[in-house]
Amino acid sequence: MPLTAPPPRGAAALPATPDFLTFWLPAGLIGGAGMGAVAYGVASAAALSVSPLRFAGATGLNTTARQLGGALGVAALAAILPARAALHDFAHVYLFCTLISAAAAVTGLGLSLRAQPAAVSESAPKEEVTA
Repeated sequence: MPLTAPPPRGAAALPATPDFLTFWLPAGLIGGAGMGAVAYGVASAAALSVSPLRFAGATGLNTTARQLGGALGVAALAAILPARAALHDFAHVYLFCTLISAAAAVTGLGLSLRAQPAAVSESAPKEEVTA
């Protein structure tokens, strides 16, 4: 998808005219479907990676992180772009998004490569809820 390409190619792929049906609608549909699939996968992974007793906390933390990330992303975009942005000003935004995405990917890879906890045997005591 041209909108997610690195800065030089991504900015060059933007049409000079507002071609909604041929450019923006397909890009929006593909991008929206991709973001929806990722959000569903992350929410499922957050819910399935914890015990049933911690399910609510895991899903709440996942939702909070997603909302906070969206708010900080919009704030960063507003801080990077000048009041009257030209096409070349978006190169800084593409660079920022690329660097943040790479940092998130490295962090996620590091977290996934950490040692996994040992499997709980059947004879081990189960967690109990104390209120």
